[in-house]
Amino acid sequence: MATKIKRASGTRRLMAYIIDGFTLWLLFWVFVKVFFTEPGNGYDRNKLSITAFVLAVVYHWLFTGLWGQTVGKMALGIQIISRDFNQIGLGRAAWRLAFTWVLSFVTVGVGALIDVAWLLWDRDRQTLHDKAARTLVVEVGYGNPDPYGYLNRNRARRSVTRARSVRPDHPGGGAPRDDT
Repeated sequence: MATKIKRASGTRRLMAYIIDGFTLWLLFWVFVKVFFTEPGNGYDRNKLSITAFVLAVVYHWLFTGLWGQTVGKMALGIQIISRDFNQIGLGRAAWRLAFTWVLSFVTVGVGALIDVAWLLWDRDRQTLHDKAARTLVVEVGYGNPDPYGYLNRNRARRSVTRARSVRPDHPGGGAPRDDT
Protein backbone atom coordinates (compact mmCIF):
# COMPACT_ATOMS: atom_id res chain seq x y z
CA MET A 1 0.00 0.00 0.00
CA ALA A 2 1.51 3.29 -1.07
CA THR A 3 1.66 6.15 1.38
CA LYS A 4 -0.12 9.25 0.09
CA ILE A 5 1.25 12.52 1.27
CA LYS A 6 0.40 16.11 0.51
CA ARG A 7 3.35 18.28 -0.41
CA ALA A 8 3.48 21.70 1.23
CA SER A 9 2.65 24.59 -1.08
CA GLY A 10 5.14 27.31 -1.90
CA THR A 11 2.90 29.84 -0.16
CA ARG A 12 2.88 27.84 3.05
CA ARG A 13 6.65 27.42 2.92
CA LEU A 14 7.12 31.17 2.34
CA MET A 15 4.85 32.06 5.26
CA ALA A 16 6.78 29.62 7.50
CA TYR A 17 10.01 31.30 6.41
CA ILE A 18 8.61 34.73 7.32
CA ILE A 19 7.54 33.45 10.76
CA ASP A 20 11.04 31.98 11.21
CA GLY A 21 12.56 35.33 10.27
CA PHE A 22 10.50 37.07 12.93
CA THR A 23 11.36 34.34 15.47
CA LEU A 24 15.07 34.71 14.70
CA TRP A 25 14.86 38.48 14.97
CA LEU A 26 13.23 38.13 18.40
CA LEU A 27 15.83 35.57 19.57
CA PHE A 28 18.63 37.79 18.28
CA TRP A 29 17.22 40.84 20.06
CA VAL A 30 16.98 38.95 23.38
CA PHE A 31 20.46 37.50 22.86
CA VAL A 32 21.94 40.95 22.22
CA LYS A 33 20.21 42.49 25.25
CA VAL A 34 21.48 39.71 27.52
CA PHE A 35 25.04 39.15 26.24
CA PHE A 36 26.01 42.45 24.60
CA THR A 37 25.48 44.81 27.50
CA GLU A 38 28.84 46.54 27.19
CA PRO A 39 29.02 50.13 28.39
CA GLY A 40 29.80 52.65 25.70
CA ASN A 41 28.46 53.86 22.42
CA GLY A 42 26.89 50.97 20.54
CA TYR A 43 27.86 47.45 19.67
CA ASP A 44 30.67 45.83 17.70
CA ARG A 45 29.11 45.22 14.27
CA ASN A 46 31.38 42.28 13.48
CA LYS A 47 30.35 40.48 16.66
CA LEU A 48 26.69 41.19 15.93
CA SER A 49 26.98 39.87 12.37
CA ILE A 50 28.71 36.69 13.47
CA THR A 51 26.17 36.22 16.26
CA ALA A 52 23.24 36.62 13.86
CA PHE A 53 24.74 34.15 11.38
CA VAL A 54 25.54 31.52 14.03
CA LEU A 55 22.13 31.93 15.64
CA ALA A 56 20.37 31.41 12.28
CA VAL A 57 22.45 28.35 11.40
CA VAL A 58 21.99 26.71 14.80
CA TYR A 59 18.25 27.51 14.83
CA HIS A 60 17.57 25.94 11.42
CA TRP A 61 19.96 23.02 11.94
CA LEU A 62 18.68 21.94 15.36
CA PHE A 63 14.97 22.45 14.70
CA THR A 64 14.98 20.67 11.34
CA GLY A 65 17.41 17.97 12.45
CA LEU A 66 15.67 17.09 15.70
CA TRP A 67 12.01 17.74 14.88
CA GLY A 68 11.80 18.29 11.14
CA GLN A 69 10.11 21.61 11.82
CA THR A 70 11.12 25.15 12.68
CA VAL A 71 8.74 27.36 14.64
CA GLY A 72 7.28 28.67 11.37
CA LYS A 73 6.73 25.17 10.01
CA MET A 74 5.09 24.10 13.27
CA ALA A 75 2.75 27.09 13.10
CA LEU A 76 1.71 26.25 9.54
CA GLY A 77 1.52 22.48 9.92
CA ILE A 78 4.35 21.47 7.59
CA GLN A 79 7.35 19.24 8.19
CA ILE A 80 10.58 18.20 6.49
CA ILE A 81 10.95 14.44 6.02
CA SER A 82 13.33 12.24 4.07
CA ARG A 83 12.20 10.75 0.76
CA ASP A 84 11.75 7.41 2.53
CA PHE A 85 9.41 9.02 5.11
CA ASN A 86 11.84 9.13 8.04
CA GLN A 87 13.08 11.99 10.19
CA ILE A 88 15.92 13.77 8.46
CA GLY A 89 18.31 13.82 11.42
CA LEU A 90 21.09 16.27 12.19
CA GLY A 91 23.42 15.09 9.41
CA ARG A 92 20.93 15.53 6.59
CA ALA A 93 19.73 18.80 8.15
CA ALA A 94 23.33 20.07 8.13
CA TRP A 95 23.80 19.07 4.48
CA ARG A 96 20.49 20.71 3.49
CA LEU A 97 21.42 23.93 5.27
CA ALA A 98 25.02 23.95 3.98
CA PHE A 99 23.83 23.46 0.40
CA THR A 100 21.46 26.41 0.74
CA TRP A 101 24.02 28.78 2.27
CA VAL A 102 26.89 27.82 -0.05
CA LEU A 103 24.65 28.15 -3.12
CA SER A 104 23.58 31.58 -1.92
CA PHE A 105 27.08 32.83 -1.04
CA VAL A 106 28.86 31.50 -4.14
CA THR A 107 26.33 32.99 -6.54
CA VAL A 108 25.81 36.21 -4.55
CA GLY A 109 22.16 35.39 -3.93
CA VAL A 110 21.18 34.41 -7.49
CA GLY A 111 21.49 30.71 -6.64
CA ALA A 112 19.18 31.18 -3.67
CA LEU A 113 16.52 32.69 -5.94
CA ILE A 114 16.81 29.80 -8.41
CA ASP A 115 16.77 27.34 -5.49
CA VAL A 116 13.49 28.68 -4.13
CA ALA A 117 11.91 29.25 -7.56
CA TRP A 118 12.59 25.61 -8.44
CA LEU A 119 9.61 24.44 -6.39
CA LEU A 120 7.25 26.40 -8.66
CA TRP A 121 7.66 23.89 -11.51
CA ASP A 122 8.89 20.79 -9.70
CA ARG A 123 6.38 17.92 -9.58
CA ASP A 124 7.27 17.08 -5.96
CA ARG A 125 7.42 20.77 -4.98
CA GLN A 126 11.07 20.41 -4.04
CA THR A 127 13.66 23.16 -3.99
CA LEU A 128 17.22 22.41 -5.10
CA HIS A 129 18.32 22.03 -1.48
CA ASP A 130 15.48 19.53 -0.95
CA LYS A 131 16.75 17.54 -3.93
CA ALA A 132 20.37 17.70 -2.74
CA ALA A 133 19.41 16.46 0.75
CA ARG A 134 16.73 14.04 -0.54
CA THR A 135 13.99 15.66 1.55
CA LEU A 136 10.33 16.53 1.11
CA VAL A 137 8.29 19.22 2.83
CA VAL A 138 4.83 17.86 3.58
CA GLU A 139 1.64 18.99 5.26
CA VAL A 140 1.11 17.28 8.61
CA GLY A 141 -1.58 19.34 10.29
CA TYR A 142 -1.38 21.87 13.08
CA GLY A 143 0.09 20.94 16.44
CA ASN A 144 0.84 17.31 15.53
CA PRO A 145 4.24 16.68 14.00
CA ASP A 146 3.24 13.26 12.62
CA PRO A 147 -0.54 12.73 12.47
CA TYR A 148 -0.50 10.33 9.53
CA GLY A 149 2.43 8.22 10.67
CA TYR A 150 4.76 9.44 7.91
CA LEU A 151 7.74 8.98 10.15
CA ASN A 152 8.80 5.56 11.24
CA ARG A 153 10.99 6.60 14.16
CA ASN A 154 12.24 3.08 14.87
CA ARG A 155 13.27 2.41 11.30
CA ALA A 156 16.71 3.99 11.66
CA ARG A 157 17.52 1.63 14.51
CA ARG A 158 16.67 -1.48 12.51
CA SER A 159 18.79 -3.26 9.99
CA VAL A 160 18.62 -1.68 6.56
CA THR A 161 18.94 -5.10 4.95
CA ARG A 162 15.36 -6.07 5.84
CA ALA A 163 12.63 -4.48 3.78
CA ARG A 164 9.96 -2.69 5.79
CA SER A 165 7.04 -0.56 4.77
CA VAL A 166 5.07 2.15 6.55
CA ARG A 167 1.35 1.69 7.13
CA PRO A 168 -0.22 5.03 8.07
CA ASP A 169 -3.60 3.36 8.70
CA HIS A 170 -2.11 1.01 11.30
CA PRO A 171 -3.40 1.61 14.86
CA GLY A 172 0.18 2.20 16.01
CA GLY A 173 0.54 5.25 13.76
CA GLY A 174 3.49 4.41 11.57
CA ALA A 175 4.36 1.03 12.98
CA PRO A 176 6.57 -1.06 10.71
CA ARG A 177 5.06 -4.01 8.95
CA ASP A 178 7.24 -7.09 8.74
CA ASP A 179 6.79 -8.65 5.32
CA THR A 180 8.54 -11.89 6.27
